[in-house]
Amino acid sequence: MLFTYFVYWGLIILSVITGLFVKHIANEKRKIIAYLLLFLVIGLLLGGRYEVGSDWENYKGYYEAICNYGISWNEIVTSRLEPLYLIINTICASLKMSTSLFFMTIVLLMMFLTFYSTDKDYKRFHYVLFFFFTTFLASALNIQRQALAACFFFLSVKYIGKNVFKYIICCCCAFFIHYSSAILFPFYFIGNKRLGVLENRGIMIVVYIVSILFASFFGDYITNLLPMFISNEKYLGNLENLDIDMEVSTGLGIMANHLLNIIVISFSVPMIRYYKCEWVRNIYRCFIVGVLFSNIFGISMFLSRVPFALCSLKVLLFAYLTYFLLHDSNRNGLYKVVVGIVFIFICISMSYFGIQHGDGGISPYTFRWI
Repeated sequence: MLFTYFVYWGLIILSVITGLFVKHIANEKRKIIAYLLLFLVIGLLLGGRYEVGSDWENYKGYYEAICNYGISWNEIVTSRLEPLYLIINTICASLKMSTSLFFMTIVLLMMFLTFYSTDKDYKRFHYVLFFFFTTFLASALNIQRQALAACFFFLSVKYIGKNVFKYIICCCCAFFIHYSSAILFPFYFIGNKRLGVLENRGIMIVVYIVSILFASFFGDYITNLLPMFISNEKYLGNLENLDIDMEVSTGLGIMANHLLNIIVISFSVPMIRYYKCEWVRNIYRCFIVGVLFSNIFGISMFLSRVPFALCSLKVLLFAYLTYFLLHDSNRNGLYKVVVGIVFIFICISMSYFGIQHGDGGISPYTFRWI
C-alpha cells in the first residue's frame, strides 16, 4: 500500500512543483513543454497500471478484442458501448498500440482536455491537478468512459454564452463517449440572468439541505420520468437496477463532501466577484445544480452517474475557490486562509481514505506495461 501512496501522491507533489516552476518561466513554449513532460510522466504511470480500477479488466477486454478481431462500422453503431469511445479504441488499435499505451492515451486525453479547459491558466493549473488527483482520480481509473466524457464537458463550459457551436461539439463528444452526457446540452443556458438565484447563498443552502432531507420524494418522482427520456437499450435495462447502491464504508466521505459543498456555496459570491469572470460563474452554477441532483439520487449506482459530469466540475471549481481563499487578503484574509487550508486538508484526507479503502479499485497499485 505504501507504493500506492508513493505513486499517487508523488504525482501530486510533482504536479505542484511543476506548477511553481512554470510560474517563473517567461517563455510560453517552455511552459507548454514543462507541462507536456509532466503529462507524459502521469500518462506513463497511470497508463501502465495493471488490474487497477474496478473496470480495468473490462476496458482491457474491449480494446484487445478490437486489436485481435477488428470492428466494423456497423458494429460500432450498434454496439452497447458508445461509438466515439469505440472509434478511439479502433484508432489506437490501428496504430498497433499496446494495451498499456491505449490506457496512457486515454489519460493524456483527460490531461489535455483539462489543461485547455482553463485556457492554459499556468497561474492556477497546479491547483487543478491537485484536485484532479484528490477528488477525480478514482473515477478516471475506474469509470473511464464517463470520466473522459466529463473532461470534454470541462472544455465545453468555457463556450457557454459565447459559442453555441463549439459547446454543442464538445457536448456531442461527451455524449458519444458516454450517453449519460445527454443531460449536459441544456446547460448552455446556465448563464441566464434569471438563474441568478443560484448565487443567492441563503436560498441555496436551504435548497441544499432540502435536497438531502427530501431526497427519496424527489428521487421517486424523477425515476418515474426517466423512461420517457431514455431510448438506449443498455440504459433502459439499468432502470431495473435502481435499487443497487454504491458501497459505503462509514459515510464519513459523504459528510465530508456535504461540508465541502456548503463551503463552496458560502464563498461562491465573493469568489465570483474576485475573478470577475463568467466562466467561473458558469462552473459554479453547473456544479451546484449537479450536487443538488447528486443529493437527490444518493448512492444509487445508476442514478448517481447522471449528474457525474456536473459534479466533476469540482476539479476546476475547488481549484479556483482554494486559490481565492489563499490569495485574497482584501477582507478577512486570515480567516479565508484557514478555510482554504481546511478545504485542502479535507480533500487530502478523503484521498488518503479513498486509497486505503480501495475506492473504485484504485489500490493497491501495480505497474506492469502490457
